[in-house]
Amino acid sequence: MKRALFSIVAVAVCLGILEVGARLVEDYGCRSLPTSTELSGWQSTFFRTFHDWHEPDPDLLWRFKGNLENPLVTTNASHLLGAEISKIKPDDVFRILLLGDSSPVGIGLGSRLQAFGEQLQRMLDIVLTDYSRVELINTTVPGYSSEQIRVYLKGEGWQYEPDLVILYCGNNDASISGYLTDRELLERQRLGSLRKLLSRLALYRLTRATLAPARRLDELRPEKLKVRVSADRFYENLRSIADLCVEHSSPLVIVKPPVPLLWPALLQFKVFGNSFSEGKPIMPEAMRQVLAREIKYCFDSVIFHHLLDNADVFTQMVVQSAFTDSLSPYEAIFLYSQQLDIQPDDAVTINNLGVSYWQAGNYREAETTLRKARETYVRTTANLSPAFVAGGAPFLYNLGVNLLSMSERDTTKLAEAYTVLDSALQADYFSLRIKAAYLDQIDRLEGLPGVFLYDPSPTFSSNGAEALFIDHCHPTVEGHRLIATGLCQLIIRDIVR
Repeated sequence: MKRALFSIVAVAVCLGILEVGARLVEDYGCRSLPTSTELSGWQSTFFRTFHDWHEPDPDLLWRFKGNLENPLVTTNASHLLGAEISKIKPDDVFRILLLGDSSPVGIGLGSRLQAFGEQLQRMLDIVLTDYSRVELINTTVPGYSSEQIRVYLKGEGWQYEPDLVILYCGNNDASISGYLTDRELLERQRLGSLRKLLSRLALYRLTRATLAPARRLDELRPEKLKVRVSADRFYENLRSIADLCVEHSSPLVIVKPPVPLLWPALLQFKVFGNSFSEGKPIMPEAMRQVLAREIKYCFDSVIFHHLLDNADVFTQMVVQSAFTDSLSPYEAIFLYSQQLDIQPDDAVTINNLGVSYWQAGNYREAETTLRKARETYVRTTANLSPAFVAGGAPFLYNLGVNLLSMSERDTTKLAEAYTVLDSALQADYFSLRIKAAYLDQIDRLEGLPGVFLYDPSPTFSSNGAEALFIDHCHPTVEGHRLIATGLCQLIIRDIVR
């Protein structure tokens, strides 16, 4: 007995010594070890801990809290939007399962009843006379990617016996959250409580970092930042959802999310750069450094009236977070010209000089300077990773806005302006906007049995375009109405005949 007790004490002492040693390595070593916030993805940390609407979920990273009630969000005991609903579907009910992210939630609207899912339900209630009523099961959650949606549908979605599934996602997939993809984050959810407990021990952190080289800080460089869901993985998730729908004899309608071109590239995440959890920043240092650059933006009160005048408080806060030097255009031109004499290859300073020319109305000089800023950035970074590509998005964006300003006098510049603005969008992995590569993956599903694609972008283009967006991706009430109308026509024409 004494020997056993002595052995236990000896082991405890040894572990204590090793723990102290591990902490010394962390405190005085050449480099610190990655923290839990660095490896959990800042968006995951934000949604799980910073938003009053959400709570952690062991299978999906986060979900709505149950039994919420506020002007926009009302949830039931099953953590879904809306009132309580039976999982057993009556035969005379047409039931729609809506999957997606914050747009079908209705973010930015005065009421969730204005969101396209709820509008569509009311439209179909009128025209589907063979059913007593149409029910909408709204499972959408802000921030969700196709990875989370696939897991939810496979695990719980089919319990509601839907007659039709509608999917709206992609804006979150094509964004950077940290060093891990959503798939990797979901895999790390296993034994989450034990991992969290052990992560308090420096010995565990040191051992884990040593045995898992992929998690060392020397691997956590800007070029190692990953999009939440790659384009290829996005297709795999959509194909899996489509196959599940075929298996359950339920048609699938995939909405191709429309996006605005005039949203200021790279700016959306800046307001979260100084958010902390447990005393640690939730955003990886590599992202914070990029977002902290003092980059000027081309803002025009006419072009951005819908963002500056009619947007919600959060959107205005994002727009106002852009760097400003508070100088007159001519003072700024003098200042940045002097700085470039000292650092001629500073792409940010070249950009700021170009924006100052734009502010002064000298669009020709602005065009030349802004093109040089973009070229200098590409030449001096020489890296094609998503993080570095995103870092150059503001230079393209400013060039596009300047070309728009020039198009008032030179109409040939108009098409070029929108081409450049689209390039800025494609490079902007620090904002929540779907990219062309992801839209192409949706198109790959066209022609599959039971799969129907709906693209509202042409309708948006002919009915106000940019004015139909509240912010980076969320449609206005009119935008939601147009989507609901298009979906209703598709369902009546091709699905419920």
